[in-house]
Amino acid sequence: MHRVITLEQEQILISKKIGKDKKMIEIVEKKKCSGCTACYSICPIKCIEMKEDKEGFKYPLVNQNECIFCGKCIKICPFINENFSENILSVYGCQSKNKDILIQSASGGFFSLLAEYIISVGGVVYGAVYNDKFEVIHERFDDQNGISKLRSSKYSQSEKSDIFERVKNDLKNSKKTLFSGTPCEISGLKRYLQDENENLILVEVLCYGVPSPKIFREYLEYLEKKEMSKITKINFRSKDVGITSLKIEFENGQIYKRNSSEDFYYNSFFSCVNMRPSCYDCKSNNHRSGADLTLGDYWGCSNKFKMWDENKEGVSLVIIRTSKAEIYFELLKDKINYKETSLEHAIINNKSIVESCKENPLRDNFFKNYKLRMK
Repeated sequence: MHRVITLEQEQILISKKIGKDKKMIEIVEKKKCSGCTACYSICPIKCIEMKEDKEGFKYPLVNQNECIFCGKCIKICPFINENFSENILSVYGCQSKNKDILIQSASGGFFSLLAEYIISVGGVVYGAVYNDKFEVIHERFDDQNGISKLRSSKYSQSEKSDIFERVKNDLKNSKKTLFSGTPCEISGLKRYLQDENENLILVEVLCYGVPSPKIFREYLEYLEKKEMSKITKINFRSKDVGITSLKIEFENGQIYKRNSSEDFYYNSFFSCVNMRPSCYDCKSNNHRSGADLTLGDYWGCSNKFKMWDENKEGVSLVIIRTSKAEIYFELLKDKINYKETSLEHAIINNKSIVESCKENPLRDNFFKNYKLRMK
């Protein structure tokens, strides 16, 4: 009895046969992988797995016995291919007029207003949230109740799983889709999708670097053991304590409050000792991610605009890069207090716009001994 194969199976077999001379994604230098998951998502036979290394960062690993050497993973990798170039149409500082949103947001609340609008017109929003274990993951929301989970900063690399595929499916169904992420996540998604789509708005969040999810996980376990209680809430930008202060609440009612220099994990983040290796030479920052707009902190804005105090309430920096983003900004103007500014002024106190974080020479030592320093 002869085996009958479909045309698709035949094409896969042919690809596998001739594919020995073709390349597949292979991480030789860890500095050349941001963990964006574009290669993992594009693989047609799902033979790429994102594996966590000893530092807690995930890298693609190809099952060579299953790989058909189609080369799709190579063609979309942001580190292998040319970066996007972006325009800068205008730059603003702004704050939400809604005080509740402003207090709950890391900066000035612009993202929440944009997310609310997208959902109000039947769209969906993707962004980083905590799951029930306080791991940082990307999630999809289609109702207003989810927006509060997207607020405030999460200082750990996000687990994306099948998020890129879900975004693609929403766009196929003609849904207005907002995706927010770090520059490398924006670049990865844009390469994965390949085609421009008017329903998609890419919101780049200015990034200092992504710390190890493993160290974040183990640090939270250490705090729970020390407190003998489960964590119920984490806020790295708690404005009632200080805009760069950490506030952790526990089931037993205890509250842990520290500023960024006093807390072990927070300090390791700002000291750049626990960052992903690729963050020290980011290939997607400095106007290269392909985003529609960029959001971040407008540090130093009070030097120019006296009515604001960014260290108390927070002020959003909004960099408009496309006409699409310009339209959305116009739609939200009546909900914000805003001032047009210059990119040069914003860069003075927020170098993350154009620079990578500097590798700390103590990084290797930190990863070897962090458990001792936790105590």
